[in-house]
Amino acid sequence: MDRYPYRRRPVQHNDRRQQREVGQPRLPLALLLLILLPGAARPATGGGEAHFDPGFLHKLSQPVDLTLFERPSPLPPGHYHLDLRVNGRPYGQGEITVKRTAAASTICVEKALLGMLPVKPQGINSAALRQLDDEEQCVTLPQLIPQSRIRADLSRLQLHISLPQALLQHSARDSISPLLWDDGVNALLAGYDSNYYDSRQGGTHYRSFYSGNELALNLGGFHFAHRGTLSWQPERGSDYNSLFNALQHDVTALNARLTLGDADTSGYLFDSFSWRGVSLASDESMLPDSRRGYAPVIQGMAQSNAHVSIRQGNTLLLETSVPPGPFQIDDLYPTGYGGDIEVTVREADGRESRFSVPYASLPQLVRPGNGLFSVTAGTLRNLNQPGSPKVIQGTLQYGVSNLLTGYGGLLTSEGYRSLLAGGALGTSFGSISLDTTTAQTRTGGRLRQGQRYRLAYSKVFINSQTTLSASVSQLSSPDYLDLSDAVQWIYQQKHPEYPGFGQLRQPRSRMSLTLSQRLPQTWGQLNVALLTQRHWSNDGQDHQLQAGYSNAFGSLAWSLSASRVRSRGGEEMLFALRIALPLGNTAHSPSLNMNLSRSNQGSGSQLGLSGSLDEQLLDYDLGLNRDEQQNSSASLATSWHLPATTLDSSISLGGHSRAWSAGLGGGVALVRDGLIFSPWYSDTMALVSAPGAAGAGISGYPGIKLDGSGRALVPWLMPYRRNEIAIDPLGLPQDVALRITSQKTVPRAGALVRMNFATRLGQPVLIHVTRPDGQGLPFGAQVSNTHGDPLGRVTQGNTIYVQLPPGLTHMRVTSGEQPLCQIALQLPVAIAKPGGIRQLNAVCLPMTARSLPNPNEKP
Repeated sequence: MDRYPYRRRPVQHNDRRQQREVGQPRLPLALLLLILLPGAARPATGGGEAHFDPGFLHKLSQPVDLTLFERPSPLPPGHYHLDLRVNGRPYGQGEITVKRTAAASTICVEKALLGMLPVKPQGINSAALRQLDDEEQCVTLPQLIPQSRIRADLSRLQLHISLPQALLQHSARDSISPLLWDDGVNALLAGYDSNYYDSRQGGTHYRSFYSGNELALNLGGFHFAHRGTLSWQPERGSDYNSLFNALQHDVTALNARLTLGDADTSGYLFDSFSWRGVSLASDESMLPDSRRGYAPVIQGMAQSNAHVSIRQGNTLLLETSVPPGPFQIDDLYPTGYGGDIEVTVREADGRESRFSVPYASLPQLVRPGNGLFSVTAGTLRNLNQPGSPKVIQGTLQYGVSNLLTGYGGLLTSEGYRSLLAGGALGTSFGSISLDTTTAQTRTGGRLRQGQRYRLAYSKVFINSQTTLSASVSQLSSPDYLDLSDAVQWIYQQKHPEYPGFGQLRQPRSRMSLTLSQRLPQTWGQLNVALLTQRHWSNDGQDHQLQAGYSNAFGSLAWSLSASRVRSRGGEEMLFALRIALPLGNTAHSPSLNMNLSRSNQGSGSQLGLSGSLDEQLLDYDLGLNRDEQQNSSASLATSWHLPATTLDSSISLGGHSRAWSAGLGGGVALVRDGLIFSPWYSDTMALVSAPGAAGAGISGYPGIKLDGSGRALVPWLMPYRRNEIAIDPLGLPQDVALRITSQKTVPRAGALVRMNFATRLGQPVLIHVTRPDGQGLPFGAQVSNTHGDPLGRVTQGNTIYVQLPPGLTHMRVTSGEQPLCQIALQLPVAIAKPGGIRQLNAVCLPMTARSLPNPNEKP
């Protein structure tokens, strides 16, 4: 069965609603229907072309030009989204560009389509691949992949591609070739999020300033990044804290990233620490979604051409067809929840067989055959005492089978060594992981050694809709030290004058339990979390218990929660009720929120109204508050997304207090074109350029507009994934048309990718045209400039809509390859309609040999 059952129309990027060229009309529906009418065409004698009977359009008051649809390729020039089939198998959706040549329409291949094909890199012509970067070039599939074929089937909305079997490589269904990963342009980038706060209560005056800063330099595929925070208070002065300061580069062959500088370990197997040095670590974001995380490999046997269905509870994960013999499916998406997977194999004669595959995920589990690694070497930083001890850490996880994942690691520093080994099991009873860590700390003849044991369990019970997770950690003795405690203890042993070794960070034992229960029908959901810890220093324990219930009645959502925290410092209880009610049915409708709480210190309440205005350019939050001391106050917070920055502000007024704050946030990029500003900033962004399209917005990004030079920074792109960026044509000037309104890009992490949108400048004009004898022109005839570049077509009522380029004085009308006549424009054009489109009456004069296009003439 088709993995992609949802069919979409072929989209030409020139309509505002379906990404067609702005300003170009769609082909009339009658013409499109002709393609599907079984009796409207008959084979031409002696050739492969079809002839359409214009009698089917007898109601039109003008002749009809159907030559476009009698050629071997009926696709008019433009951009199309079609269902892709490679060697007869569905492969998602692909995009092509059709360009007109002297003989017929030519299908041009783009980088995005090439990256979807399961072709070995050595099977791609490198010279043709380089031509893909030139937008003026039309590169065909046979040029890129010898002996390949491509065919568009408009009647089925499909693009058929045939590839030589010897060039095929096995890959995940959603894999993206690294050939498409874009390093981006050379750029200097900066992001900022600053806030000033001022409050007065009685005779106390408090002031503070905070700024989170990011700086990046991209050069030739290398990415230097810096992250830090600046804080200031009058009493303490200013303080700058550098959090990250490193040069990074992808190691594509290993799906890993090389880091040089100051950074932190992930804290995945060992506890996290700050280091200065070098690191090479796997980056799962480079893998396709169907290879990330954990999902089992499905293996089975088919007796015939069989249909395989894979379900988890009531959720259909995948359907596919397999040939006779053993089959293997290794590209299931991780579901984010557990529950055994049910596999049904339906043979060609109707016989069915079923089997189950256990599935319950834990962070330690990886897919069979997959491996994740990290190696770090350098010195420790951000310590609480002088010195920078050397450190080396290595970790490895490997999926041995559906049942077993093995993992381990080594951490060593001056006088310290820690070894971790463990495994995770995926069984029908749930997923279980067990590991042990042995740590040795040695200095001045003294030795401290101990072990830590960890056990984790996870299971989803599909029938009862229950999710259960539990973990237990236990230390063998007080002599077990993690890296931070060990470095501090070693320093104290070497420097007796040091204040002394403080309390151990690691608790003697730790147990956590989380339970999530979906109740039947519309009874809501219940969540419970428990955490308990015991310390070496005394016999006391720390307990945390949280419970919550949530439900909804129509659009009203509410939740009730309770928590209890007990430690050596005492006990604290907290109860809270939260209610949210949207005041409308649209995405921009305001929401009324109410919070009621009670704790050991008393009770409090908040009533708020939040929403957005001006197409989400202005966010607001209005509140009335009463704290636990029964002090009342009113507050207002706003966030205004301007084209170049985001302006935040807030004010709060109470009986004996007042407070206010102001902040700025956003990003800026310095490229060869100059400075570009944005109200937001992220690690991976796009630089959109559309000359002449100043003021147009970016779909899905409120507040981002193309600046006076037609440029904008678009944040929050997902690295190593296809990201689609679209320009909203509603904000375009009347004399600017976009040749396409959306593009896709696959950036590398940290890249600033350039996305150039070609524009066409010109006054929109509606021309009413006739011949000298008063007769009309053929309906559907092609209209072009003197160089043969298409401008539009003759539509109903002998009208032509064109985006009139500057300096254009003559247009030509052709039927197929046959010249019909030429229009000489009388400028300036006539009075504009209320919508801004000018109208013009014109006569199409017969062409002479002298007026025919010169094929050697350059535009």
